[in-house]
Amino acid sequence: MKQLCRTSRILRLFLLSFLFLSTDARLSPLHAGTKKTSIAKSVDGCWQIRQAKGQTVPALENPCFLNFDCLTKKMNGFAACNYIHGKFNFKARKRILEFGPVASTRMSCPDIRTEDEILSCLRQTRQFDILNSDTSAHPVLNLLDAEGTIMLSLVKMMPLDGKWKVSKVNDSLIDENKDVFLFFNSAQKKIHGRLGCNTYSATLEFDARKPFLIHVGQGIRTLMLCQDMAVEDALLQALNEVVSFKKFSDRKAILCNAKGKVLIELTR
Repeated sequence: MKQLCRTSRILRLFLLSFLFLSTDARLSPLHAGTKKTSIAKSVDGCWQIRQAKGQTVPALENPCFLNFDCLTKKMNGFAACNYIHGKFNFKARKRILEFGPVASTRMSCPDIRTEDEILSCLRQTRQFDILNSDTSAHPVLNLLDAEGTIMLSLVKMMPLDGKWKVSKVNDSLIDENKDVFLFFNSAQKKIHGRLGCNTYSATLEFDARKPFLIHVGQGIRTLMLCQDMAVEDALLQALNEVVSFKKFSDRKAILCNAKGKVLIELTR
């Protein structure tokens, strides 16, 4: 009888061990998938191109950038002269990233060397490495060739970075002939621009880990007086209420208040 009880206990332990291992086996792919998804989310979004083959990319009014969507495996960006777009092969755990043919607009620029260098780097890219930090709002993404040489080095940026023309404030269209614009620089945490009559500057709070929330600090402007100050005053008031943004494309975006109301429309 004792032998039978001992045998029964052994069988129960065996069955429990089997169930535990089976459960663990079923969870492993889920865990792997979660890690894979986490890597993809880290790569997703806008990245400013800082270096190409070790050389600093010149600071432009509209920064050079790449925007990744790892779900659709589509990329778009700006390469110093033209806007570009295309598809890419992406394997998160193996750190593989390869670009297919890249299409672009056909703008003519005096100096096309920076763009040619960026496009050459994209053609040579075979893998990636991301340097992330819980304390930094600006992680670094390196695109490497087959030998591991860094082709492009990019820093996480706010999708709004660069110069935008203000096309509408509240429900009022801005005259196209007026030089009303905003320039966002998340790396320097600044925003500046022209309100119509006066120039403007303010601090800007942005965290890449909360990608669509922003806070514009109390701005200052020059003290010129013009005949019509209504648009300028409305724009300044709207900027004080902005808490979020949405970018629809490389050339269209909106700024909203806490209730989701569109305050400012931007184009470029």
